[in-house]
Amino acid sequence: MPDPIMINRRRLLQASGLTAATVALGVNAPSAARADEPRLDRNPFTLGVASGAPRPDAMVLWTRLAPEPLADDGHGGMPLRPVTVRWEVARDDQFTEVL
Repeated sequence: MPDPIMINRRRLLQASGLTAATVALGVNAPSAARADEPRLDRNPFTLGVASGAPRPDAMVLWTRLAPEPLADDGHGGMPLRPVTVRWEVARDDQFTEVL
């Protein structure tokens, strides 16, 4: 059986914060959307962003794009077609060293 990966609470919180910032900053970047994709007029991450299972070489990110989570359409106010989400990862919270 492989050795379990040990992670402390501080490292997990750092990774979670970095993940949330990464996704939020990446989606709002001007080059994130192509001309044929829908432009969102408000923050699509109203339900937040979460991360888990951090490892030295990988992590899991999950969220639901829902600018209107309680919309009657049941789709959170999102169009009924795929939407590209751009994300970036950096070594620091100011994103001065993007990986």
